[in-house]
Amino acid sequence: MKQTLNLVMTVIRFCNVILRILIFIVLLPVLVPWILLRLWYFRFVLVKNMTRSGMPKKYAKQLARETKLKNFLRFSIPAL
Repeated sequence: MKQTLNLVMTVIRFCNVILRILIFIVLLPVLVPWILLRLWYFRFVLVKNMTRSGMPKKYAKQLARETKLKNFLRFSIPAL
């Protein structure tokens, strides 16, 4: 009885992993452009706010180019 239950749980976990991978593959073409668009908008607003506060546009653009994805997401990703 216990072995059967373990086998059923293993099959359920395996199906869950496969389903998550398939959902990720399907959503990836939507997520990547969305993230890139948000990053572009974040940089655009950053430059606009810095120029409003008196910074020259040249330096504001230079600082915005240095903005990385981890700064945009507002949390630290150790691998990046």
